[in-house]
Amino acid sequence: EKLVNHVLDKMEKTGVERSVTTYRNAIVSCWLHPNEAIHVLKRALHDSKFIQTSSRDACKAIAKKREVFYAAVRTCALRGDLNCLADVFDEMQKHGIKSNSKDMKQLIRALGQDKNTCLDSMVALNAMKGDSVANKFIFDTYRIDIIKTLGEDNPIVETDHHSLAITSCLNHGELFVALKVLNAMKIHGLQPSDASLRGIILAYCRLATEASSEEFKIAKKESTIMRRNASKKSVKYPAKKKKSSRPTLIHAVHKTSATRASAALQMLHSLDKPPASLMSAVASACASAGMWIEARKILWEIQVEAKKEWRSRIEISVAMKANGGELSYNYQEIMMEQNRKALEEVPRLHRSLLKLCARCGNVTAALWYVDAIQDLNTKLCHASNSTSLADFIKVQNIIENQELSNVGNATMDINTLNAHESSDISKQILKTHGIGMSAEDWKLLIIAASKSGHWKVCLGSLQFLRPYIEETHPNGASSTSLSRHILDRKYEKLARALTSTILSFELRSQYAWAVRVIDDWMEWSGRRPRKEAVFSACRILAERNRGHEVKALIYRILQMPYSNEHIYEGEGIMIPNTGIIDYNSCYEVAVYTEAISALHKNGFYQHADDLYAAAAAGGYLPIGTLYKTISNEIPESEIKFNQLSLKLDLHGMNRAIAHSAVRVSLQHLIQTNDVEINSFKVIIVTGRGNRSAQKFRPILRPEVQRMLQEEFYPPLNTVSIPGNIGALEILESDVSAWIEHQTRQKEVRLLTIADILKNISGGERLRKALSKKIELDMQESSPPSDDS
Repeated sequence: EKLVNHVLDKMEKTGVERSVTTYRNAIVSCWLHPNEAIHVLKRALHDSKFIQTSSRDACKAIAKKREVFYAAVRTCALRGDLNCLADVFDEMQKHGIKSNSKDMKQLIRALGQDKNTCLDSMVALNAMKGDSVANKFIFDTYRIDIIKTLGEDNPIVETDHHSLAITSCLNHGELFVALKVLNAMKIHGLQPSDASLRGIILAYCRLATEASSEEFKIAKKESTIMRRNASKKSVKYPAKKKKSSRPTLIHAVHKTSATRASAALQMLHSLDKPPASLMSAVASACASAGMWIEARKILWEIQVEAKKEWRSRIEISVAMKANGGELSYNYQEIMMEQNRKALEEVPRLHRSLLKLCARCGNVTAALWYVDAIQDLNTKLCHASNSTSLADFIKVQNIIENQELSNVGNATMDINTLNAHESSDISKQILKTHGIGMSAEDWKLLIIAASKSGHWKVCLGSLQFLRPYIEETHPNGASSTSLSRHILDRKYEKLARALTSTILSFELRSQYAWAVRVIDDWMEWSGRRPRKEAVFSACRILAERNRGHEVKALIYRILQMPYSNEHIYEGEGIMIPNTGIIDYNSCYEVAVYTEAISALHKNGFYQHADDLYAAAAAGGYLPIGTLYKTISNEIPESEIKFNQLSLKLDLHGMNRAIAHSAVRVSLQHLIQTNDVEINSFKVIIVTGRGNRSAQKFRPILRPEVQRMLQEEFYPPLNTVSIPGNIGALEILESDVSAWIEHQTRQKEVRLLTIADILKNISGGERLRKALSKKIELDMQESSPPSDDS
């Protein structure tokens, strides 16, 4: 307001004329603050120069004042400030200016800015028709006397006001009020215009989409509760044999969304040649409500229009080249008729439909839409191979290369376009117009197929994604202008495709394909696969008794280079590497943890221990700390300098990791054994159970005690450390007996191996084998006896 008043003051001082346009623009510039707009309006009404200029002709003076008042009404309506709008109507009555249809339309717009006031739109419409009761309610509530401002003899019953009220109610989810306004239109014989119907349809589509999202959230929440209850029941009543069950898809019950989408579809059919953007919105609303067939029909209609538009653009482009850049009258009419822009709308609709299919896991509908996308791309390529477009492409290339100046002489035959050129045209269509299966589209198809368990679809679609993945290879950063950061971003957008594919393999126990796909993915991308994909592959291999393949897979994956600057979590999200080694921030820790857990669950303890030892050697998982125990409380004469202590902290570990940690740490104790050490002390910190499901009911403590008793020979007995119930100490005598037994077993094994090597090196086994073979040959060659 200060700036506006400063400019007006300067104009007044310098004698510059303030016209209607001046004050109208000044009022509109204050649209963020309606109170300031009213101050500018009052200044205009008190500006003698403006009044003198506007009062030369009575009719023109009223028209100019009305224009200024309308600017103020519109400014207040945009912000939904009904108090300021009431002040403007009061000023209009003081100056003898009657309201008209445009002012009432702004009143309806102002009421529709807020959810609470939009309910009064129906009352305001009745007041415009001359209803005194409705008018009194509006006056008591908002200080606006509609009948008085309009005049008692000028009731308004127009389509635009009703349509605007319906759209405002639908935008705030007030469907019941919108239907009441629509019924009132039918009673008064009003037919909504095409523009009004478009607004109503778009509002219905938005409401259908929002209702579908809420229905999906409810279904997802119910599915989570059912799985949780089922897991509790299985723990209470365990089954004799665990069966692999297919993960349940989230089936949302579409009631509200289907009703609103059906209403939008019905209104769409009443329009003559609706725009492609409107058809696209209805198709997306139908798909979100589970009406996949209706969405496909609308998609076909849009694609038919897109093909017509493509053909028209080809003809227009060729005509422009032939006529030196000028269009004839016929082609100008064609361009004027192309106002639906189907080509620009089709790619957005394709992506929207595939996203909805991926959300619901509907692979059938996803394959429908993929077939439609590829069919449209093929049809456009086929149309591009016509003589007109072939001439156009050649002429364009020649002109760009400055090989020929006369466009009319550049002609060619259709048959000269080979398959390679057709493929280039297809890629150009996808790059320019986005029509065709892009990398994101293939990824969405894989996600939909994975959720529904169609692993073959995932496997086949992954091959189409290969070129896009290879483009993100780090080695391509040097050969292209793209930086490594940009390539990493592109890769992260596609990385979920591998996870979905491996999950579908896990569902169908396709362990061989899982290993093959991960190896291929690392070759294509030059990066490590996502953690979730590795977890799933480890679970498949372990369940199919392929423990050694789990180890081999982990070793191959960790040999791949990995960025030390950033760690990727989720789709497209990059988190700086803080150097903290834990499950969430370190790739190696997560991979080792899940692989060991999968091996332990299926009984491959030795393979799990091997992986744990490798992880501990790399510093990713902890191992017991060895040290000599020296306490200040013990007299110097009683200190055992030849006592070796082992302390192992199991805090934050699950059962599988704790199991391997204890086994590997005790083996580490044997390897570091020294003849001078005659006493051992082993302390295992299990925790008090503060973070257990039931507080102070530890999980690791009984598991460690069971393992030491059942899996070690001789058994290792433990005692609680006084004052620390979260730690266990193994008796020194048991540790010494176990180490002695392990040493004897090692000697026995070494003697056995020595005997085997002695027999092999001495040739004793070879001589025995040859003599036995000779005896068998002699028995077979000897003639049968007479008795036989």
